[in-house]
Amino acid sequence: MPRIKKTQFLLENVCEEFMINCTNKDLTKKTLMAYESSLKLFFKYLEEEFNISELLKVEEKHIKEYLNFTKERGKYSFVANEESTNINKPQNRTDFGREISKGTLNNYLRNIKVFFNFCFDNNYINMNPVARIRQFKTTRRPKEDITDNDFKKLIKAIDTTTLHGHRDYVFIHLLMDTGMRVGEALSLKEDNVLNDKRAIFISSDICKGRKDRYVFYSQTMQKILNRWIDYKDRYLNTDLLFPTIKGSKMEVTNMEKNVKKYILKAGLNSSINCHHFRNNFGRRALMSGMSIYQLSQILGHSSVKVTEDAYADLSVEDIRKSYQLHSPLENMTNK
Repeated sequence: MPRIKKTQFLLENVCEEFMINCTNKDLTKKTLMAYESSLKLFFKYLEEEFNISELLKVEEKHIKEYLNFTKERGKYSFVANEESTNINKPQNRTDFGREISKGTLNNYLRNIKVFFNFCFDNNYINMNPVARIRQFKTTRRPKEDITDNDFKKLIKAIDTTTLHGHRDYVFIHLLMDTGMRVGEALSLKEDNVLNDKRAIFISSDICKGRKDRYVFYSQTMQKILNRWIDYKDRYLNTDLLFPTIKGSKMEVTNMEKNVKKYILKAGLNSSINCHHFRNNFGRRALMSGMSIYQLSQILGHSSVKVTEDAYADLSVEDIRKSYQLHSPLENMTNK
């Protein structure tokens, strides 16, 4: 795409160049969609509230006012395309209009910052309107712990006599044993499973961090996984590890709905979701003595700092249990 002339600095034109640049960086589709949707909403606000459609007219105050506007309007109450509301019907959602969390606002702000940093780095603007805007301070709430008893209740709530029930049973076990992301696990094929090494290869094209990595599973998981593959292959002609009952790729949202159904049936805390298995894997790994560096590699984080931030909320009970394993005096007296 030819470089934009300053006389043509319409926001939509610059955004198009920005998105091409992001695509060339091989960012994930999820990231690309997050950038584009956030920017389109912001641009619509600028046009409706300030009659601004040109990049050079955007100031710091406009961005701050947009964040305040978004916070006050609530979830799903402001959309870039009004026609989409007739299809998606956001007003029917139970959380429609509810307060938007500071974490979500920070995500919007981060996407806007990336765009204006791109514009500044390419000399499209002389002053960067996001340079002085800081993220909202948030209070981390520890994620709900999944105890051994909770996990047993959850597993018992699944009807494994059906193909989809058997699949979900194995899927939940794999998340708990490996710390994989839901989307990664649903994208796996049988040849990703290295049974002799008890390892799973996650290629860069299905990994959020765009880097190849391996996760590892236990002997218990090996037996569960082998039985599932034999069972699946009797009835479905697909190399996908966790397909739908028709043999096609299962969507993340559908699996999340299934897991939520089992959680409610088991009488567990309704706030528990699929990501809690990954979080519990990380917590248990650290408490059992795994280094933060090793955990970061297994989880596929972009840096050890990300892992440290993610598990900065270890509870007092977590630390107490770990101490009992590492007490110097206890270890001396037991020798």
